[in-house]
Amino acid sequence: MYIVLHTGPDSLLDEILTACDSHRVRFVENGERIEKGIYVSRPRRHLVVNENTIGVSELNAPKRDLWIPSIDELFESTAKSQGSRSIGIILSGTMHDGVAGLLAIRKAGGTTIAQEPEEAQSPEMPMAALDASAVDFCLPIKGIAAKLSELCV
Repeated sequence: MYIVLHTGPDSLLDEILTACDSHRVRFVENGERIEKGIYVSRPRRHLVVNENTIGVSELNAPKRDLWIPSIDELFESTAKSQGSRSIGIILSGTMHDGVAGLLAIRKAGGTTIAQEPEEAQSPEMPMAALDASAVDFCLPIKGIAAKLSELCV
């Protein structure tokens, strides 16, 4: 699982997630082999999935549509390297980061999911994905967890 969040450079997110979850949770190091675990984007770096490895951009790489890290960068690289095995999920957030990436995942034969906007703290990102017809499933959080379990069998 790969997570892109717009956080500050001093984020303690990996330590917080590790304390709450038994899975291996950490910030991505460039060139890591893909293994079971949860990979979190580093602040001010794009997260990129290759066929067998995960990479990060240089520190302060160019922003994409105002964002670094960009969800679109993650989703598009996932679609390119993983094809129909790709799953993209958009949760609560502002603006439209992730829409182009969801479209790339759908084009590659993968599955796209958005959180129900009514449930989201900030519904703009799920709404943007729905408005762009980039979503296969629009689900509440509990429904997303169930759908992931079904898709990953």
